[in-house]
Amino acid sequence: MPSPSSSSAPIAVLWLRRDLRLHDNPVLHFASTALPGYRILPVYIRAPYSGEEYGELGEGAAMGVWIHATLKSLDTDMRSRFGSGICFLRGDSVLSVLERVVMKTGAKTLLFSRRYDPEAAAFEEKVQKTAREEWRIKTKTFNSHLLYEPSEVADRLRAGYSSGHFGTLMPFVRTCRSIRAPTRPLPPPSSLNVMSGEDANLSETSSLDALDFLPLNCPSPWHLKLLASWDAGEAAGLHQMKLFVEKDLQHYERDRSKADKPVVSKLSPYIAVGCLSPRELYWAASDKFRPGDSEFSKTFDRRLFWRDLAYWQQSLFGPLYGRSIRGHYDEGMQWSEESAVRLKAWKRGKTGLPLIDAAMRQLWETGWIQQNVRMAVASFLTEYLNVDWREGARWFHDTLIDCDEAINGMMWQNAGRAGLDQWNFHIHPVTSARSSDASGQFVRSWVPQLAKLPTKFVHAPWEADPYALRTAAVQLGRSGYPLRVVRDLEEERKKTTKAVQEMQRLAGPSTKNAAGYDLISLPDGRNTHVFTRRDLRLQWGGDGSPAPFSSDGQRGKTKEGAGGGQADSPKNIEDHLIEGAGGAGRGRGGKRGNQQSSSSSAIRGGVRGGSSRDRGGTRSPSPKRLQQTSLKAWLKSSPQPSPDADVNETFRQTSDMPTGVSSSSRSSGAAASAAPVSSKANPLAVSQKRGTEKKHTSTVDSGEMQVGRQRRAAPQGESREGRRPGEGAAKSLRATGGGGGGNGSASAEGASRRTGGSRWGRRGPSSAATESFQAEEKGSNDIVMINID
Repeated sequence: MPSPSSSSAPIAVLWLRRDLRLHDNPVLHFASTALPGYRILPVYIRAPYSGEEYGELGEGAAMGVWIHATLKSLDTDMRSRFGSGICFLRGDSVLSVLERVVMKTGAKTLLFSRRYDPEAAAFEEKVQKTAREEWRIKTKTFNSHLLYEPSEVADRLRAGYSSGHFGTLMPFVRTCRSIRAPTRPLPPPSSLNVMSGEDANLSETSSLDALDFLPLNCPSPWHLKLLASWDAGEAAGLHQMKLFVEKDLQHYERDRSKADKPVVSKLSPYIAVGCLSPRELYWAASDKFRPGDSEFSKTFDRRLFWRDLAYWQQSLFGPLYGRSIRGHYDEGMQWSEESAVRLKAWKRGKTGLPLIDAAMRQLWETGWIQQNVRMAVASFLTEYLNVDWREGARWFHDTLIDCDEAINGMMWQNAGRAGLDQWNFHIHPVTSARSSDASGQFVRSWVPQLAKLPTKFVHAPWEADPYALRTAAVQLGRSGYPLRVVRDLEEERKKTTKAVQEMQRLAGPSTKNAAGYDLISLPDGRNTHVFTRRDLRLQWGGDGSPAPFSSDGQRGKTKEGAGGGQADSPKNIEDHLIEGAGGAGRGRGGKRGNQQSSSSSAIRGGVRGGSSRDRGGTRSPSPKRLQQTSLKAWLKSSPQPSPDADVNETFRQTSDMPTGVSSSSRSSGAAASAAPVSSKANPLAVSQKRGTEKKHTSTVDSGEMQVGRQRRAAPQGESREGRRPGEGAAKSLRATGGGGGGNGSASAEGASRRTGGSRWGRRGPSSAATESFQAEEKGSNDIVMINID
C-alpha cells in the first residue's frame, strides 16, 4: 500500500457541513482509524441558494456570520494540527462542485455527516445515488448532530414504548432512554494526512471570504457588534462548556429563569454549527452531577432531548416553518388588523413594553437571547398581538446566531398553538418581567432610556408619576420611549382567543375528537389527537352543531396589579398624553368602545385626534380631572431624550435602530438607581406524573374566552438579499398558504443585513417568567424551549 504522503495514495473527500469540530467528530475518527493509507481532502462548499443544503429560508444572515467565524477557527486549528486546512469552494450547486472534486482528484470515497432537515436529507440521498451510479465511488455517512437517530426513536415509539400525549417531551425522553444511553464522545484524531486544494489540483479553490457569508459594502457593519459578543470556534465552545458545568450548572435549576442573574449555558450557538458536540455536553453534565445530587438539574438534563424531539417532529411532518402541523390552523384564522404595525414594533424593540423591547434589542445586537426570554417575546407576539407565528419564526431565523430550523420551527409552532405541544400558558410581559428581572438590570442594560427609573417603574414606565419621569430624564411618546403598541393586554389576549375559537368552529367537527382535542394526520395516514388547551377544545353535538367552549377560561386569572397594563388608571401617563391631544382614552369605569384607543393608534398617527367619545362608549375623564394643564407644562419643561423614530415611519437604515449600550454602561449605569426587589424563582416547574391530568404552577395569565371574528389583515413580509424577490422566506409562506399574506418582497424594512440596508428589527425583551395560574393538563411534562441553554 502506498504511504499516505505518496501522490498515488487514495483520496477520501471529507465534506464538512454542520460538524465543524475535531472532538467527537465521527467522520474524522473514521478517516483516521479506518482509512490509514488515505489522503484526506476536507472541503466546505457554498453555492447560490438552491434548496440543496439550507431549506426554504437559507442559513439566515446572523447564522452565516457565525459559520464564517467558526470556519475560520477550524481552518486555523487544522493547519496547526495537521499541516493543512479546509478547501473552500463555490459553484452553481453543491452537487456540481462535489462532482468536479471527485472527477479531478480521482477520489475513492466521500465521507460526510448527515443533516436531518428534510431538504438536506433528500439531497443527501441524491448525492449518494449519484456517487454510486455515476461517480462509481463509495460513500459513508455519520450522525454528528443528534443524540439519537430520529428513525430509531420513531421505530421504538411505534413499538409502544410511550405514553401520554403524542409528540410531547416526556414520552419522547422515556422512549429515548429505553433505547440506550447516548454514546460517549470520541477523542479528536491524533493524526490525519490532510491534503490541500493545491495538492489536489483544484484550481477553483476559493478563500473563506469569497464564500460571502459576511455583508459586503455595508455602510454600517452590523456583524462586527454581533461577533464582538462571542468567541467563535471549537476551543471557545469547549471552554464555555467547562465554565458552565463547573460553575453555573449547580445553580441552573434555581436561577435559569432570571434574566438579571443569568446562569444559562450560552452554548446553543456552538452546538448549532457543530463546533461543540451534543454528546460531549450531555456527558460533561451527566458526569458532573448524577440524579439525586442536590445540584442535579432535571431541566438541563432534558434540554438536549428537546433538541432531538424537534428533529423527530421535523422528520415526520417535514419543514416546520411553513405549514402548521395542525393543518386546520392555516384556514380561517383572523390575524390582527394591525399586524403590520405590531410586527414592526416587535421586531425593532419599540413595543413600549420594556421586557419585550430589551429582549428584541439584545437579539439584534448579539444574535441571542436566553430561552425564557424567547418564550416571552413569542408569547407576546402570538397571544397579545395576534400576529401569525410564521412571521416570528422568519425573524428569529434571520437574526439568531444559533438558529436551528427544527428547534426554531417547533417552538414557534407551539407558541402559535399550531404545533404538537401547544403552550398551555401565556407569559404576561409585565408581571413576568417583575419576576424574572426583579432588579430591572436586564431592561436597563438594553433600554438605556429607562436606566434611571426606579425599579418599581422600570417594567411599566407608564405608571410613573411626572416627577419620577422627569427625575429619570424619561419622556414617553414620539420623542422618547415609545407608547405601548397595545395597552389593554387582557383584552387583546381575549380577542386572540376568540379568533382562534372562531377558526375552530369554521374548521368543523372533522378536526376534533369526541373530547374536543385537535386531530392531526400522521404520515402513515392515521389520525391522532394532540394536546389541546382546555379553552380551545370544541365538541360537536349530535345534530352537527358546535357545543360551547369550555367555560373555565377564568381559571387562575391573575391580577394585573400595578404592572398589568390597565388602560383606565388616571395615574397612567399615557392616558394624559393621548387625552391631551383630544384623543379618546378609556376612562375609569368607562366602556372600552373603539379599540383604536390603544396606544398603537397613537403611535401610527403620533397622537389620536377626534372625538372624546368612543363609538358606543362613555365619555372619557375630563381634562380638568386629569390636570392636563400642569402635565403639559411639565412635558414642555422636561428633558428631551434623543428622538426615536415612530414605528409607523419608513423603516430606515441601521442607524435608525435603537442604539446599543456599551459594556461599561451596562455594568455600571444600569444598576445605580434601583434597589433590587426580592425575586421569586420562576415557577415553570411542572408535575412529573404520567398519564394524569395535573395542575401546576406557571407564570401566565388567563382570561375569559369568548367567540368572535376579526377582519384579516396581512402582516408585512420581509425580503432578504441573496434570495430573489418572492423566494426564500416568503416563498415558503405563500406555497403553504401561510404567513398571513406577507409577500416577502422588497419592502423597505426587509432589506437584508447583507447589503447594509435596513436591519431586521431587533433588540430583545428580557426574561420570561410568568404569572401564577392553575394550568390544567400540560400536554408535556415540560415546556419546550427554543434552544438548549
